[in-house]
Amino acid sequence: VYDLIGSEMHLYVKASHGAKKADTAVAGLHEGLGSTTLSESEKEALSEIIELISEDFHSMDATGFRNGKITPVFFGSALNNFGLDLFLNYFKNLAPTPRPYTDTATGEVPLDHDFSGFVFKMQANMNPDHRDCTAFVRIASGVFKRGMEVQIDDQPRKIRMTTPHSLMGDERNLLESAYPGDIVALFNPGMFRIGSTLYEKDALSYDVIPLFSPEHFMKATSKDPFKRKQLREGLQQLAQEGVVHVFEVPNGVGNEMLLGTVGVLQFEVVQHRMKFEYKVDITMSPVPYHTARWLPDDQAVNDKLSKAYNTHVTNDMDGNPIVLFDSAYALNQGIEAVGEHNLFKFKT
Repeated sequence: VYDLIGSEMHLYVKASHGAKKADTAVAGLHEGLGSTTLSESEKEALSEIIELISEDFHSMDATGFRNGKITPVFFGSALNNFGLDLFLNYFKNLAPTPRPYTDTATGEVPLDHDFSGFVFKMQANMNPDHRDCTAFVRIASGVFKRGMEVQIDDQPRKIRMTTPHSLMGDERNLLESAYPGDIVALFNPGMFRIGSTLYEKDALSYDVIPLFSPEHFMKATSKDPFKRKQLREGLQQLAQEGVVHVFEVPNGVGNEMLLGTVGVLQFEVVQHRMKFEYKVDITMSPVPYHTARWLPDDQAVNDKLSKAYNTHVTNDMDGNPIVLFDSAYALNQGIEAVGEHNLFKFKT
């Protein structure tokens, strides 16, 4: 691997299927091992590539990287453990320090404020034997300590953080404390959602992860009508992860649910995971829906839409009302009926 920033060659000795860290030698292109490892033609070809990249591509700039203007590219192999040390070292040096997040009501929250954080990812069945669901929380401010009691959004009671973990690969380690920028893995007792805000004292709400409305729809039906409960539980966990939107089928029956996604391949992911993780075989059938919009908690708006041209009002799995349109024309009719400000493209 040639490091363009350090102008060095990193020569790796292949390890046995990545079982240990690969031995490495560092050399210049025309000196030491670099001068003897490569033939003259190989060195000439590599020199031309380096010159081409240096002239035609942006040089590495830490400020540009942190502002999202440029992206460094690293080469290596996780299978044979080469190139990973370069990536990890540069990642450590380039990664920005934690930044303050903004509360929807009070503005920017200082890093030394009381503990707060937000759920940015959910993952079910990380331990297939226990059907668990893990919530990943990014610490936004203060110090997280094992055993502390925290509030989740506006829920009526606090919960105690008894078993926080840090994760690396398939290893779980009990965590005693964490600081802004750290990631904490928590068992989800059914109270977390992607975007949930956790706080110790003052009520906060981080509006950081909007939930976009789906663009593709399918009806999922359990092949076994007696697995209605497993169907709903499995789809609910996948919905919590953000894999799929799940809605009640308008005028549907118990062993079917309406699925919505941003991309069509997500349906295959859902079908596979339901079969192998939840033991529920489902069939997918197309439905005549074009787009969806979340609705305000206003019965008058819902009643108007129910009478509009080819619209179907239903609920997501959290009980939030949502309207389904079967065409762009129907969407425009809905906008005329209740106004675009009452039709939300995303849910926070």
